[in-house]
Amino acid sequence: MIRSVLAGALAFSTTIAAHAAIPDYTLVGSFPLPRSSSFVPTDPFDVLPDGRIIQMHHNELWLQSGVNASTYALAGSLPAGAVSSIGPSFIRVSPDGTRLAIGDNNFTPASQVVHVVDLALLDPLAPTTPSHSVPSLNFDAHWTTNSSLLITGGDFFVGSSVVTRLDLAPSPTTTVVIDGIGAGSGGIVSIGSTIYVGVGFGFGNTPTGQVRSFDLATISGTNSPIPFESASILTQTLSAFPLSADSLGNLLIGGGDSFASPPLLGYAVVMDPTGSSNPLLLSPAGPDALYSVGFNAFTNELLVIADGIAYRYAIPAPGSLAVILFAIPATRRRRRARRTESR
Repeated sequence: MIRSVLAGALAFSTTIAAHAAIPDYTLVGSFPLPRSSSFVPTDPFDVLPDGRIIQMHHNELWLQSGVNASTYALAGSLPAGAVSSIGPSFIRVSPDGTRLAIGDNNFTPASQVVHVVDLALLDPLAPTTPSHSVPSLNFDAHWTTNSSLLITGGDFFVGSSVVTRLDLAPSPTTTVVIDGIGAGSGGIVSIGSTIYVGVGFGFGNTPTGQVRSFDLATISGTNSPIPFESASILTQTLSAFPLSADSLGNLLIGGGDSFASPPLLGYAVVMDPTGSSNPLLLSPAGPDALYSVGFNAFTNELLVIADGIAYRYAIPAPGSLAVILFAIPATRRRRRARRTESR
C-alpha cells in the first residue's frame, strides 16, 4: 500500500492534526473492472448484496462472475436511447438488492430521467424496459430505503445544483430537498442519521470538494428545499465525488480538482466524519491517477479504483486501534515487572 502525503492534504483543516490517524487499511488484492472510460476512472458501478460488482457500459449491464473475480458476463441492457451515448451518470443497487437506479446522464436538463430497473427482469438476450422512468436531474444517487432515493444533479451552464428525493411508493414522486449547492453536482451518501453532500465543481461559498452534512430524517420528510449553505461544513477535498462509507462509519472520498493550485488528485481519502482521526490517503496506482471509491459490505473491503482496476483494502476490525494502544502500556508493564524480578 502506498500512503501518500501530498500537497492536497493541506485542504483538510489543521485542527485535526493532533488527532490519532485512522489505522492503515491493508491492500489485499485487486481485480479488473470490465469496462472503463477516458472520461472517468471507471464506468459507473455498484456492489450487489452478494458481493459481486455490477457495472454499466453505455446501455449494457455487466455482472461479475464471482466475488473478486476477474471475469464478467453480460447481464442485460436498457433499450437504445435510454441513457446518454457516453453511458449513464450512475448505477445504484437498492439495499435489498432487487432494484437498480440508473441516471440517464442526458446533458439537456429539461429531459433528464432516472430509470428504475428490476434486477430479476434483466435478460442478456434482450433489453429490459425500466419499471419506472422518472424525470429528474441526475449525477449521483444514494438509496435511503428500498423505495426512496436521493439524487444529486443540476444545470452546470446556469450554476444551479440540487438534491432531489425520489419516492417510489405509493407512486413515483420527486421533491427538491436541497438547493443552492453550486455549479457542479458531487457525491452523496448517508452514515447513520446523517446525509453528506458534496460539491463537484463550485465557486464562492461552495468551492469544489466541499462536503456538508444534513439530518437524514429532515431530508426524508421535508417538502421544501433546504439551502445547502445552511448546513455544517465537514471538509473540502478533491471533488467530493464519489462519496461512500465503510463499516466503521468512515467517509470515503474520491475524485480530483485539476483547477486547484496545486491540483488535487492522486489519492482517495478515508475520513472520520466526527473529526477524531486524521484522514488516511490511499494511492495504490501511484500519485498521478484519478481515483474512485466504493465499499463491498459482503467482503468488508474498501475498493479504490483507478484506470479500470479495483484495489481491495481490508478494513480494520472495530476497536483494533484501541487494542493496539492498550497493548503498548501492557507490554511496558510486563517489561518493568521482569526488571523488578531480576533485581
